[in-house]
Amino acid sequence: MLVLPHSLSLITTHHCTAACDHCCFSCSPKITTRIPKEKITSLIEEAQKIPTMKLICFTGGECFTLGNELDEHISHATRLGFVTRCITNGYWAFSLEHARRRIKKARESGLKEINFSTGTFHQKHVPIERILNGTLAAAEAGIFVVINMEICDQSDEYINDIILKNEKLIELHNSKKIIIQRTVWIEADGNTSLSHPENRSRFNPKNKSSCRTVLNVLSVTPTQDLIACCGLHLEKIDELHLGSLKNNSIMDVLKNTKDDLLKIWIHLDGVEEVYLQAQKEDPSISLPYSSTHPCETCLSLYKNKEAFHAIQKVVKKHEKEIMERYMNKMTLQIFDRNVVN
Repeated sequence: MLVLPHSLSLITTHHCTAACDHCCFSCSPKITTRIPKEKITSLIEEAQKIPTMKLICFTGGECFTLGNELDEHISHATRLGFVTRCITNGYWAFSLEHARRRIKKARESGLKEINFSTGTFHQKHVPIERILNGTLAAAEAGIFVVINMEICDQSDEYINDIILKNEKLIELHNSKKIIIQRTVWIEADGNTSLSHPENRSRFNPKNKSSCRTVLNVLSVTPTQDLIACCGLHLEKIDELHLGSLKNNSIMDVLKNTKDDLLKIWIHLDGVEEVYLQAQKEDPSISLPYSSTHPCETCLSLYKNKEAFHAIQKVVKKHEKEIMERYMNKMTLQIFDRNVVN
């Protein structure tokens, strides 16, 4: 499989201190599935054999439930020359002092970036004040922070304003030490009905884009499957699964996987454009205009039998063009080693 991935996302565990409604991986405190410690170590070492690989992301579930083991993995990845990132709900930041102590260990291990997930659905399990504590502690320590705040019609903006209108965070944001961004909260296997305004549709021309993760980011699930992206619905789309790593290396799986024109096209033009081409092939296909996230559109494309069948026909017609464009992009990446978006 011809890929030049820049990041490896390790979904270390499905265990989480929270059980958020519509969690993309349905994580909870009851689930204990995880990548074994020694496997995480070997995966980091395997990633070093991929010349374009720059970043190791530790996520979950909740990666901080690994405790000191997480710091060991961060340190190992740092020694091998990787930039390291953790994605967390911030449960551990009980107070500013607690947060400082925990961040100190992570920083000494080499952590470069931390992403906090929060919002209406998260704060039912993790008070949003802990995001404040964690962010302030990380910024003090020189760790770059990204705060991802859920947004949907059901969002409680009064709660979100604790972050959005905090003077210290605004100052840090303006000085570019942190980023605060709104990310759409999409339906998974939750109970609450979610909705979004029409202007948030991914089929709105201003919202369409190429897919930044497929073939750029490789993920490993807690069941040790290698995935071609880090998308929110990656565990629901069989075609994104490249193979098991239980008895194989990342390189082994990549070498034994054929190039997939559909993934390549999504990588180049984005799944919405691909879906539109499927509709041109078969006008009876209905587009998922309610989709507000590329992962929603992607899940729909792969699960809609008519659309999937139609796009296979289109892909064959444009095989040469798609591969030429992909090879041109790959060539540019080879000459530009700074491939992390």
